[in-house]
Amino acid sequence: MPDPLSPSAPLNYDIRQLSSTTSSLIIEISRLSQDIGSGYYFQQALHSAKPLFKDPSDAIKEVEYQKAVFSNLKSQYMHLSHRTIFLTKLLAFPPAFATQDDVLRLDANVQHAAERKKTAKAALDDATKDVEELLRGVHAAYEGLTTQMHTLLSSSRALAVLQREVDGCTSRDVEADADADADGMTRDSAHVERALREEEARVVAMRAAVDAARAEIAAVDATRADMRAKLAALVPQRAAAERAAAAAVRDAQMQDKSIEELSSWYKSCTGVLMTLLGLVSVQHTSTTCMALQFVVADAPVQTATLQISVGTDIVDAAFLDLDVPLASTIRECRHYCGSRRLDDLMPRLIRHAVERARRHVAKMRELTALQKAWTCEHDGTGSVVHGVAQSGTPWRIVVSPDYPAGPTGGLTLAVCGDMDVAPVHTTMSAMRIRTLSQLVPALITGALTV
Repeated sequence: MPDPLSPSAPLNYDIRQLSSTTSSLIIEISRLSQDIGSGYYFQQALHSAKPLFKDPSDAIKEVEYQKAVFSNLKSQYMHLSHRTIFLTKLLAFPPAFATQDDVLRLDANVQHAAERKKTAKAALDDATKDVEELLRGVHAAYEGLTTQMHTLLSSSRALAVLQREVDGCTSRDVEADADADADGMTRDSAHVERALREEEARVVAMRAAVDAARAEIAAVDATRADMRAKLAALVPQRAAAERAAAAAVRDAQMQDKSIEELSSWYKSCTGVLMTLLGLVSVQHTSTTCMALQFVVADAPVQTATLQISVGTDIVDAAFLDLDVPLASTIRECRHYCGSRRLDDLMPRLIRHAVERARRHVAKMRELTALQKAWTCEHDGTGSVVHGVAQSGTPWRIVVSPDYPAGPTGGLTLAVCGDMDVAPVHTTMSAMRIRTLSQLVPALITGALTV
């Protein structure tokens, strides 16, 4: 199963499952809050806020007023309804995703999506700027090359005209020299040769200029081909950047804008919920085991760690730092829940185990105080308390795991020798003796004889 808080996990909630367990979980949370000081007064404050209607018409008016209020809320009503459903999910016990690490990881996922969007947008802007700059360079180079080509064409035409003129001049000079007499040809031969050499030098220079221009044209063509290859290589990069930016935009649009608000609200409600339950921390030690630390006593505060192991249709529980057997509690919870889901068994088992641990700690503190004031002993777990009365008669008390519940507080006198304990139990009920602090002094001083 993928992690529901990973960046790739879809953000959805099973609303039908939330609504199916709402009422039972709220009842269990209210029972747990009875052993927590602040939770008890908080529950009384909730009950005292209920309106009292003296007449049925007042109730009808109140309903009409509430309908008018909700009709004015319009779209905000859906938001409030969503918040109510989410609050119901928060009251699940044990709370799903109720650890500080999960909330921080959700915040980190939201921030990571926003950072990815910003990074993709910045990369797209940079790639766009690079492509635009490259296009401007290519355009400028193309215009310069076009100008040079026109210049070279003009130079080539001028060279062709000049070549024709040189050829014409040479032909005319030869014909003139042929028609002249021999003396004039001899006299002017040196001058003609000099002129021909000058014309040949001019032709060579112009041909060199044409060759240089052709080489420059070839270099410009090579530069254009190189720039076209670079532009063709940048086109896929631009397409990839555009796709990445579009994906980042889609991811950002898929994120619900209320996620950050719900995350902050969830984080603040987690502490309140854990205080109401007396829950200090929750640690998942493995995929099938978790450890829950509860407050089991006040003044001074004492905590206990309950380890729960879940297998295929099997649930086991044990306290790591208290000697409290839970075998009978597990059997009772399984018998009560029957073949129902673990969602029904787990909260009931945790609630009963924590209640039993709190009763055990209170009993052990009571026995410690009794041992300081009176001479009595117990078996180490507080299940059996024994001593000797001032008259010399031994006595032994069997303490029920449900102590101090029941008609006699879960206290039973065991038979020592030939004593008859039935009248003693009757006297205990008549004297309303329900605690060890009442029974032990009465047995020692003889106020209650056996």
